[in-house]
Amino acid sequence: MTKFVMEYVESNFGDDLSLEAISAKLGITGPYQSTYFKEKTGTNFSDYIFTVRMNKSIEMLRDTDLKVQEIASLVGYFTAASFNRVFKRHTGITPSEFRRLNNKN
Repeated sequence: MTKFVMEYVESNFGDDLSLEAISAKLGITGPYQSTYFKEKTGTNFSDYIFTVRMNKSIEMLRDTDLKVQEIASLVGYFTAASFNRVFKRHTGITPSEFRRLNNKN
């Protein structure tokens, strides 16, 4: 079950990744999945999703010319403002600053 969740999140990081949505795919309850995932991985379900989304956004900022708004949408954020806020909290800099400092293009 943990492998399914991790692979599903990696492949669908821009989609609805709510506990309820993924639990429904597995035919189990959200609380059970949450507890099981934490026991097996040592990571909270929501923290795992957040980490995957931040890692994917970092890759895209570094390796593509996509606009920040496009990247925000691709990794599951409805607005660039909310994406900017969580990205800065995670990295200490804004997505635009990150791109300037790390762009490989």
